Amino acid sequence: MKKILLGVVVLLAMVSCKREKSESELAEERLGMIQQCYSEKLYSSALNHIDTLNTLYSKQVKYRKQAREIFLQIQIEEQERNRIFIDSLLVEKREDFNQNVSKFKFEKDEKYQTVGNYILKSQDYTMPNGGVMLKSFVEENGRFLIHSLYVGEYALKHISIRLKVGDMSIESEDVPVASGYNYTFNDGEYVNETVIYRSDRNKEIASFVEDHFQQTIKVTLNNGKRGYTYVLTPTEKNALIDAYALSVRLTDLRELERNLNIANNKLSVFQQELQTLKTE
Repeated sequence: MKKILLGVVVLLAMVSCKREKSESELAEERLGMIQQCYSEKLYSSALNHIDTLNTLYSKQVKYRKQAREIFLQIQIEEQERNRIFIDSLLVEKREDFNQNVSKFKFEKDEKYQTVGNYILKSQDYTMPNGGVMLKSFVEENGRFLIHSLYVGEYALKHISIRLKVGDMSIESEDVPVASGYNYTFNDGEYVNETVIYRSDRNKEIASFVEDHFQQTIKVTLNNGKRGYTYVLTPTEKNALIDAYALSVRLTDLRELERNLNIANNKLSVFQQELQTLKTE
């Protein structure tokens, strides 16, 4: 019995002598995990440990600062990889764009326009009196535009277009006169109307034309009444298809350029912060 009691006393003494690790020691251990993960390029694990350190040991400024330096190193390496990847894609996209832009003419009046337009060379002419057509444009930011042009002796006052093949049809959005994209002027002899369609429906219109290219496509300039109907020409068909294709290429190109700028800006911010931390 005495031996049992003695064993219990010894055990209690050992437990009482064992102290818990301090917050500083635990934070240092966590930093060690972060450093090991970073050295082994286990960046996801390193970032998880950094979050844990910041959450559990918010008062351990010294270790949090060292963890922040590692965090910045990881971010810098990531943005440098992003730049290399985006640069390689940009080379391919620019080559592809340059090979397909030869059909277009770029127009921009620096005095009045903030955004220039690519227009098909095949449609770069003045509308004749008594004429009607759909004209395709691509803004330099990649937006695909369709203009419906009408020149006649009387005002049509159209606000939309409808394309029809047999029983199938597709319509643009309505563009009211008050929208700022529906223009009418009278030159004293003829009424000139231009309506500009800017919505994503333009992509569907171009796809509709491509799907039914070999068929007769009737276009109606809608005014809520009878409107004006004519047959879409092969030149107009090709212009719609080519302009939409160019808009896709240009949109992809501009998105890559935007992502490259973001990567460069982030890289600069991370590098500056890391430099500041190391000099403190």
